Amino acid sequence: MLLSTLLSRGGRFDAAIEENRAVLRADPDNAKAWFNLGRAWSGAGKPEEAERAYRAAIAIDPDYGAAWVNLGVVLADKGEPRRAIAVYREALDREAGDPKLRYNLALQYRKVGDLPASEEELRRATRLDPAYRKAWKLLAEVVQARSGADAAKQVKAAADAAAAKHPEALENTDGT
Repeated sequence: MLLSTLLSRGGRFDAAIEENRAVLRADPDNAKAWFNLGRAWSGAGKPEEAERAYRAAIAIDPDYGAAWVNLGVVLADKGEPRRAIAVYREALDREAGDPKLRYNLALQYRKVGDLPASEEELRRATRLDPAYRKAWKLLAEVVQARSGADAAKQVKAAADAAAAKHPEALENTDGT
């Protein structure tokens, strides 16, 4: 399975798909292989296949947090924010301390117009990772939409203070 991961990271998604299929022919109940197959299908731009693979991983191992998270990403990418929210909520049962999960959930709440829930998840994300610049930026936008420019300035000041305490975060701005 290490090979399939390396193939996916190298952009060789077709080879990664075949590698995972070979593993699954020998061991169809291998949740990690299903997860890796989902990642390969996602990379290959096949969201329907990726969704099926992640759901297979979850069916085998309902506590597979990363599979729940990636399933949510696939649904979000497919433009299905309500389904993504439901999946991310399930993922929280397994990965509650993941600030990127909370950020992704906040994005979906924002898409459906639930700004209070979006703000709440972004505040949690920034508490979990005070150096999470993307979360701070989105939090300021959501707070401005909800409470105005003065409230957003307070968030920006808190973000600046967090950045000053965590200068290493300036190099890690990928977010999701």
